[in-house]
Amino acid sequence: MGVWASQIPRIKASLSLSDSALAAVVLCFAVGAIVTMPLTGALATRLGGVRTVLAMGVAGAAGLALLGLAAGYSTLLGAALFAGMALGGLDVAMNTQATAVERAWDRPIMSGIHGWFSLGGLAGAAAGGALTGASLSIRTVLLIAAAVDLLATLGPARWLAVPGTHAASAPGFAWPRRAVLGIGLLCLLAFLIEGAVFDWTAVYMHEVAGASLGFASAGFGGFSLTMAATRFVGVVVPWHICCGDCEQCRAGLTASCLEARSACFGLPLGGHWGGLFSDLVRVPYADAMLVKLPYGLDPVLVASAGDNLTDAWISVRKGLARHPGGRVLVVGGTGSLPLYAVSHALALDAHSVDYVDQDEARRAVAKTLGATVHEHIAPDFTMQFHVVVSGTRDPAELKLAIQSAKPGGHVSGLAIYFQDIPMPLWEMYLRDVSFSTGRPSVRPHIPDVLEMVRGGKTHPEHVTSRIIAWDDAADALVEPSLKPIVVRPRAFAAGK
Repeated sequence: MGVWASQIPRIKASLSLSDSALAAVVLCFAVGAIVTMPLTGALATRLGGVRTVLAMGVAGAAGLALLGLAAGYSTLLGAALFAGMALGGLDVAMNTQATAVERAWDRPIMSGIHGWFSLGGLAGAAAGGALTGASLSIRTVLLIAAAVDLLATLGPARWLAVPGTHAASAPGFAWPRRAVLGIGLLCLLAFLIEGAVFDWTAVYMHEVAGASLGFASAGFGGFSLTMAATRFVGVVVPWHICCGDCEQCRAGLTASCLEARSACFGLPLGGHWGGLFSDLVRVPYADAMLVKLPYGLDPVLVASAGDNLTDAWISVRKGLARHPGGRVLVVGGTGSLPLYAVSHALALDAHSVDYVDQDEARRAVAKTLGATVHEHIAPDFTMQFHVVVSGTRDPAELKLAIQSAKPGGHVSGLAIYFQDIPMPLWEMYLRDVSFSTGRPSVRPHIPDVLEMVRGGKTHPEHVTSRIIAWDDAADALVEPSLKPIVVRPRAFAAGK
């Protein structure tokens, strides 16, 4: 496709086409794609994904060859129609099979697959420009592209098969539901932009900007490069809304953003932004809020990075920053949070980590993470720990946790108490023990957490109790589980 885009201004010039005549060629290409795209799903259902990719890939190579062999305007229109049918079908076939591969891979890789697709467009545009600069004819350039397309289709075919998938008798076409129609409208608008860039950028660069025919392909190449860059990048969204620019945000207190006024996802505070199990969420201040996911890091692994995983990091790091290499006590009681704290404390080179919890299953997870586990806070824990992370909701147990801190120690409270509780302030005063609690401002700390996970230093996967498909969530979430993660497949998979 990148090679074809690079040759459009040459074809326009060689056949002395007007803009409207070239638009008709582009329209034939689009009409051909529209005809085969709905039918390819049915074909893949009956023949299987790999066979459909092979068939459409061979047809796509033939389409490129026909475009190169077109000697006049009428034959060019016919070749564009055929090429559009073949490459449109290939687009759907590739995405259908990529979906099967992603499911078998058991991790979200579709964005990366599309990133490599975009790099292919970049390579094609660069190759087309280089071959044009070498004074090769349009026919030669497109025949070379057809040969490469054929090899790229037939060569890797053996690795495309997914065990357990096969042709089925189910219908391959179904009328979309109302929600899908809305997404389809968004796709239509996106493809209007992409189609304009794909079909007309090289023409504009040559005829208006004065670029040489060889360099004119750089426009589409740049477009493909930026598409690849964004497709290789996932993002983490913090649980709270923050503008990134007010006094509180600049101080790192993003959960207390003056513009957002306590707004967050999942709760109707400061507006309705979506969250929890909403189909869509609204992300204002995207430049400030979104955090790039390092390439290759499984988003399922860091699904809690926007909230609990980073909340636990803050609670541990706050104490160990004052007492590097100190002894850490983590008191359980708030599900996954204290267990994340165990993993972070060990990653930050704590001397040792003791974990207290009456729940046997959570103790088992803490032991797997590397902590010494206990069912209760022992009497000899008093004044033994530099850092205490308390996740208990029991005021009496919180008091024992505070009393376990050494002189000068720090206690981080993870649990939320909805009423005032007694605190051993006199003992804390005598031993200079500090205590912190509050809504966590996770946004500034998310990059550090992602790097710790990417480097294999902290292990949230040991805390994840279950990965649930979106369609099964309603039933599955009724059952108690330590840290279930709901994974929803993409609502659509764009091919370009």
